[in-house]
Amino acid sequence: MSSGMTEVQANLANIQGNIFGGFNKDHQSFLFLSMPDQASARAWLDAIVDDVATCEEVIAFNNLFKRVKGRRHGKEGVVKATWINVAFTFSGLQVLGADPADLDAFPDDFRQGPAARHTDVGDVDDSDPTNWIPPLRDADVHAIVLVASDDPNDLEEEVANRQAQLEEHGIQLIYRQNGEARTGVDADNQNQHGHEHFGFDDGVSQPGVRDDRVTPPGLNPDVGLPGQDRLWPGEFVLGYPRQTGATDPPDNSTNTDPGKIAQNGPAWTTDGSYLVFRRLHQDVKGFRDFVKSQAAVEGISASLMGAKLVGRYASGCPLEIADGEADNIDTSATDPSSTQENKDLLNDERINAFDYASGNPLRDDSTGNRVPLAAHIRKVYPRNAEPPGEAFAETRRILRRGIAFGKSFDETAPPGDPAASDATFPDDRGLLFLCYQNSISDKFEFLMQNWVNNPDFPEVGAGHDLVIGQKDAIRTFALPQGKVTPFTAPQRWVITSWGGYFFQPSLLALASLAGASQ
Repeated sequence: MSSGMTEVQANLANIQGNIFGGFNKDHQSFLFLSMPDQASARAWLDAIVDDVATCEEVIAFNNLFKRVKGRRHGKEGVVKATWINVAFTFSGLQVLGADPADLDAFPDDFRQGPAARHTDVGDVDDSDPTNWIPPLRDADVHAIVLVASDDPNDLEEEVANRQAQLEEHGIQLIYRQNGEARTGVDADNQNQHGHEHFGFDDGVSQPGVRDDRVTPPGLNPDVGLPGQDRLWPGEFVLGYPRQTGATDPPDNSTNTDPGKIAQNGPAWTTDGSYLVFRRLHQDVKGFRDFVKSQAAVEGISASLMGAKLVGRYASGCPLEIADGEADNIDTSATDPSSTQENKDLLNDERINAFDYASGNPLRDDSTGNRVPLAAHIRKVYPRNAEPPGEAFAETRRILRRGIAFGKSFDETAPPGDPAASDATFPDDRGLLFLCYQNSISDKFEFLMQNWVNNPDFPEVGAGHDLVIGQKDAIRTFALPQGKVTPFTAPQRWVITSWGGYFFQPSLLALASLAGASQ
């Protein structure tokens, strides 16, 4: 029977802040660590556990930041903060001396790590683990410390303090990876803040959470912002209800009722989440050259060709017509948000307010005429399209946290310059992809194996996700109503240069792992 329950209250004071809160900082560093022994590891963790930011703190700050920025007409820097979080690999939990029975209770995906499972997600050829960056490829990474700040000087001060603690406890800093939000404008004078290196606004769509402190309900309890379904917290954090995933729920229940409690590890994993970290190199010149050449073949603009591959224009404006939009809004030729009249298409209330299947034939896009079936945003989140259907798609959502790294591409830069197309490690450019979920195999790995790299999802011949798909050397893309369809893309523009699977424990679990309860 339907429970009537519409949300739960997660223990935000016990959940690390980047999970539900999201640091949302322009300046970030990721410190990858090796811990020599249990005593040193526990002493170090005990020294930092009280400094680990919680969701309660981060959400409160983010709300304050938005209010102050809104009142001061977009001015930033009035309020600022610096946060840290920490997560561990399976081998890191072994070094910490976690109970053997508890270690046995962790799932195989986390225990084995991404290098052992690389073919499952398409990390082959140039993305094969043997080609990953040497500092991380050749080391046994035990932990990651996430440091994020609104101010670059504050970030450097925080990292210096953390490095001093590491030295004090004999913890080795294997590698520091910096992330930095891009700035400036592109060739079309478009602001690049928050855009990844290909030029597209990043992190536009995120799932909501059925906790009104995380995602306040909109007009009904099932939705936050328009187009943002509120999902049960157990999809992302262990110890809470999950989605049922049922297309035809039994016993008069609905898909919005709570499902089973998320469990995926020992009992102390409650309020924790699995973190996937991927360092993704981006070939910006290769991507842009292909978009221009294919646009010429199709007789369309490069901006529209890129939007067909992604599902949105570079601004973030969707190709789909948003719910409630006037039928004279035309997304099929140019980005309608580029005019002052339609700037509000990029507002939070409108930018995600669309589906692919609709009872209105003027707006229905089941065949992919506006957003091709293999477009990036459609591959990773099919919304209400069949297959797989909205109820199932919601069980594959992830909380995505990403930030760019490296200098922006400048086609006038001389060869070997960090801004040139041939920039190599450590001066290359790309995206630091992070995501949180209750199960790596059911979420991240499923998305990559079954949807992104599968040319026959959602239907035979739909094509690959050309933006992040890597598995096949020759990739295809079906472009409805295109002059050449399917067309091929023989070049990969995103290459995995390192990957790690981590568990991000609760604050209480961190204290226990540090030996504080023993």
